[in-house]
Amino acid sequence: MLTELCNRLDRHTPSKQRTADVHRCLLSHQITQPSPFRNGGGFYITQQSPDSDRRATLAAISLMETYGVPSALDLLLLRSYLRPNFLYDITAFDYVPKKVAWNKLNHLSDVPPLTAIDYLGTDLPLWLSILLVLLLSYATLSSPVRRSHAQRENTRVQ
Repeated sequence: MLTELCNRLDRHTPSKQRTADVHRCLLSHQITQPSPFRNGGGFYITQQSPDSDRRATLAAISLMETYGVPSALDLLLLRSYLRPNFLYDITAFDYVPKKVAWNKLNHLSDVPPLTAIDYLGTDLPLWLSILLVLLLSYATLSSPVRRSHAQRENTRVQ
């Protein structure tokens, strides 16, 4: 969009300068500090409403397609923002645009693929809850079997 606008205005700025400007803009508009009622990782439009905006995030990924990904951009946070949240996204019909943006981001040449450590780190609460359930199941199944109260009474009577 920015490139098309510059071409239509017949304004040919050097591409290195334009790339630096776009990278600076992307870095300044990414939400890196999530708050209780605000998702981190996405991009916002204005300072007055610093909430992640789906359209702004899609536009930022399109800019990354054209101008490359800034090295200081938090890609893990952006990926976690784009990961579908089934409780909210399906009811708000945001699932498909987020999935498309996530696929678009992962197919950029400057974006490294997710490693197993990154994947496990992003799903850490899930893995810890599974581990806790397995531990409790093991403790329950390996505990000694106690006789019921009725069986104890029968052995006393005899």
